[in-house]
Amino acid sequence: MSADTRQDFDTSRAPVSERGKKVAQTAGSEGYIGGLVSINIDGHDLKVPLGTTVLESAKMLGIKIPTLCHHPDLCVAGVCRVCVVEVENQRVLQAACAYPVTSPLKVKTHTAK
Repeated sequence: MSADTRQDFDTSRAPVSERGKKVAQTAGSEGYIGGLVSINIDGHDLKVPLGTTVLESAKMLGIKIPTLCHHPDLCVAGVCRVCVVEVENQRVLQAACAYPVTSPLKVKTHTAK
């Protein structure tokens, strides 16, 4: 490791687990910071940047999910539970405003659950 690389590594504000990753130079570079991840909401497919919330993804598709505590100028609270959705392979309903897309997801906004 060169001195410049070591200095960047030591002063990085990124979590230790993310320090070795590089920012993606092209769209669709999975596994990199800034890579795209696929999400399916109510049968509609979309590729979004890693870390985008389910609520933001739904807005991109024009799908309305009701919210109460979510406001773009405030930090994520996820406490009102008005925006809960069913995420495949999750035991309980998840708050769409706080659930990040970190791997391919399948989401349903209207279910009996």
